[in-house]
Amino acid sequence: MLSSSQGYFVFKATRVLRGLDLHLEKNDLSVPGGDGFCAVLTCEDNTNAGTFSSPVKDQARSTVQLINSISSIAVFKKVSSRSIDKGNSSQEVFVASVTAAYPNVTEMDNGRKVDGVLESRRARVRVELFRQEDCEAEFTCQVRGVDSQNTEVMETVTLTGQKGIQTHDGILKPDILDSIRAIVIQSVSWS
Repeated sequence: MLSSSQGYFVFKATRVLRGLDLHLEKNDLSVPGGDGFCAVLTCEDNTNAGTFSSPVKDQARSTVQLINSISSIAVFKKVSSRSIDKGNSSQEVFVASVTAAYPNVTEMDNGRKVDGVLESRRARVRVELFRQEDCEAEFTCQVRGVDSQNTEVMETVTLTGQKGIQTHDGILKPDILDSIRAIVIQSVSWS
């Protein structure tokens, strides 16, 4: 989706997993009078109770439960860590979250402005990114909650902003690496 807003272009990439949506809107900073941030990352989930058939069947059950009630939603950024002992590797660093203990968040920290809200069946974290390295990073959105049988469920979706979004005739084309990234769904049960 390519749209013009206040004289500058916004480039948008989206990854959606049922009710879980992670999207990055890039702001063209070359236009005078812009907002000063290079992108806005939004992770949100609107739950719908139910199940869906999983292409990978495990022995315990052939369907994966959907989140019925949300307990937290969090955003992580993948960063490279270089160590003499470990070589090159990457790890996920916490960016922002809302939880049952902290259902409303508004803060400015570490070059990011964060707004978030958590309700029983809806959660959203919005992050304004001011550093170019953040605007080109890989982000993961993780939502936790319980399904209709009170089993804890975690869903994860990942989006890459790097070399971000290329346009062709006004249509956004995600980077080829982004196109082949898999959406990961995990169902975790704790006793």
